[in-house]
Amino acid sequence: MSEQRLISFLKSVRDVAWFSHAGEPFENARVVHGMQIAWDREGNRMFEVWEQQIRALEAQAVESIGNQGIDEIFAAVSETIHASIYQGLTLYLDRIYREAHDEKQRRQRTFDDAVYPEVMDSVKRDLCWAGVEYVLQVHGFFSKLLEMYRQGRWICSWDGDYPQGQPVIL
Repeated sequence: MSEQRLISFLKSVRDVAWFSHAGEPFENARVVHGMQIAWDREGNRMFEVWEQQIRALEAQAVESIGNQGIDEIFAAVSETIHASIYQGLTLYLDRIYREAHDEKQRRQRTFDDAVYPEVMDSVKRDLCWAGVEYVLQVHGFFSKLLEMYRQGRWICSWDGDYPQGQPVIL
């Protein structure tokens, strides 16, 4: 495994403004509103599309850098981005629910707070696989997701058969 490429990748993701534009309109994507809605309504489709991409990339990575190399990338990426993703999620929730005056909005905040650990794990998984692609010098599915994460979005699913269709984002 190329340690230099991993270090370069880690430096490149340290300053991502996680969730900074979540919930805002976006061209060429379907926007959903609320993490709990995104997770519950879009999650099954996400797992279908993502699983295909993970299987193909994992097979390539095992052959090239082995399971230990994959594990090292996952550990380094997860440790590097955990705190900043948490901060981004917190800022997003505070921004969205700053003026939650009615009971429905307060309940939705509770639902969104309840799913944030799963959302964090989802983002970390995507970034770990993007790190694997970076080390392997492959610009694949997860590198494309990283481009959207850099725009302050969470990619929670996909409409249509990938690569056709469009992303579903928060």
